[in-house]
Amino acid sequence: DTVTFTITAQNASAQMAYNVAVTDMLPAGLTFVSASASQGSYNEVNGAWTIGAVPSLGIATLTVVATVDPSVSGQSLTNTASIASPCLANTNINYESSVIITVA
Repeated sequence: DTVTFTITAQNASAQMAYNVAVTDMLPAGLTFVSASASQGSYNEVNGAWTIGAVPSLGIATLTVVATVDPSVSGQSLTNTASIASPCLANTNINYESSVIITVA
């Protein structure tokens, strides 16, 4: 079986965001197949999606496809993505998001 994750990085501010990067390491039990980014590049070895600059109100997306290892049948797996940029100064915002999948 395969699973597809789509990660969206959105700049909701009125200014350009520079040096934007997302980290999304696939959890154990998933094997990387492919990735497609609307901008920048994804490194499946360290989970780094280097986006670069995102304009005001701009959106960048990353789609990651993985296969589910048979050894995790019946388990729940959590995939977490976190975003970083020198422009992220608001400490009241959660810059991380997770999704849990249950393997049949």
